[in-house]
Amino acid sequence: MTAEPLVLDASAAIALVRGEPAGAGVLADLRSQVEAGGEILVPELFWLELLDILVRRYRWSADAVVRAVAALDAFEPVVVAQDRPAVLLALDAALAHGLTVYDAAYLAVAQLEGARLLSLDAALVAATTSGPHRSGEERAVYGEHAARPDWRAHGRYLAELRSAAMAPVAGASQ
Repeated sequence: MTAEPLVLDASAAIALVRGEPAGAGVLADLRSQVEAGGEILVPELFWLELLDILVRRYRWSADAVVRAVAALDAFEPVVVAQDRPAVLLALDAALAHGLTVYDAAYLAVAQLEGARLLSLDAALVAATTSGPHRSGEERAVYGEHAARPDWRAHGRYLAELRSAAMAPVAGASQ
């Protein structure tokens, strides 16, 4: 039996590649996941977010960034597409938990894939049931104008998305 999938977020990946103290725990979690035969998942935005943080925040050279990408790529993370239903789930999670939409994308992937989330972002971890904590960066404030959607008002659109998302699954079982 393989381990449940694991979603790796950028905060955990950054701690690992920068050699931060929390990186040792991240490395242990990733190695354990691989040894158990479980998948490591990342949303599409993961690689871009990683590069942006390393280059802009930490001012790493291109060569250092490529080495970091190669080190993470050794764990063979599977990139999960962020289709419209996943994006809408991320929107809902962002508004419900006060997350950035980018952080909520990791939570949406974990929810959609039945995976646990490996994050060092305190706000993101708080939106899940358990996990390690680290001080998160400042959160975007969406303000009162961005109340959670009334999903019932979008029933037809959401039903069409759900149907399209389930079509490949239904066809695969036949």
